[in-house]
Amino acid sequence: VKMIKQQNSVFEADLTSRAAYLSKLHSYMMFVDMDFQQVKQTEVVSMGFAHFRTNLFRNHVVIPELFVQTQFDAGRGLEERFLIGAGPRFNVLSRDSVNLTFNISLFYEQENWKDESDSVLMILQNNNPKLSFNFTFRKILTKFVLTFFSYRRVAWNSKTS
Repeated sequence: VKMIKQQNSVFEADLTSRAAYLSKLHSYMMFVDMDFQQVKQTEVVSMGFAHFRTNLFRNHVVIPELFVQTQFDAGRGLEERFLIGAGPRFNVLSRDSVNLTFNISLFYEQENWKDESDSVLMILQNNNPKLSFNFTFRKILTKFVLTFFSYRRVAWNSKTS
């Protein structure tokens, strides 16, 4: 039996958190995902986001929704992304086991990208107003099983791709 000493040191850290507080009137949600991986002293993966959302008067048919998010993705060159937005969420169907919602949100996004092409480091900044649509369907099948479908589409932004 030949024993080989591991040549590379690997560091990895993942954080995923989902939290919600549902008061009688409003809901407050926080979503956090972070992923860090380092081999030897080289960062391989470094990305994550933190998102906070609140729904005011959550049991009404039309629900004002506010949100803020920060994000980074070093592997793609995204130094930081910040967005803030709001819009109405429409409670189309709300029964004991079925929920159908639709929302339209206007948000402002600011991104800082790192570009190292041609051996020159540049920081590129995008500032975009955007409009997005989201459709969500949720069905509770049993006490422990829930089906969930969500579709999101950014329909408009100030720059054409």
